[in-house]
Formats: sequence, C-alpha cells, structure tokens
Amino acid sequence: MKSRHAREDDEQIRDIKECRGGLRDIEMLLLTYKVKYKERDPLSRKFLRRLIEIEPEHSEQFAYVEDHLDFIKSLC
Repeated sequence: MKSRHAREDDEQIRDIKECRGGLRDIEMLLLTYKVKYKERDPLSRKFLRRLIEIEPEHSEQFAYVEDHLDFIKSLC
C-alpha cells in the first residue's frame, strides 16, 4: 500500500480503485480482518456485519467503511 500511495503522490493517479481509501485499500483492510479472525466468508456486506458482531466497539467505523465501499462500487 505504501508504494502504491507513494506512486500516487508522484503521478497524481485518479483511479478510484487505486487511490488512497479506494477499493484496493478497503479490500486490503477487510482481508486483514479475515486473517485475524480466520473467517472464511467472502468480502461482502455479510462479512462487514460479522465484523460488527465480533468488534461492536468499532461498529461505527465498519459502517463508515461499508458506506464508502457502496459508494465506490456504485461508481464502477
């Protein structure tokens, strides 16, 4: 992620998938949680709801991620 973000700084990338907070960053975050909790569910809204059950103290942040994921997917 750091190298991709550094390249973005140098090249002014305008790709919603590649930019900071874009689809790749969201997917990387969710993949990290999959590994952390040894979950087998695919990356989906169901998985985000499962994360809210596991970490209710972060429910607002997961809802924020879900809103941004919905927005990005609506653009693609």
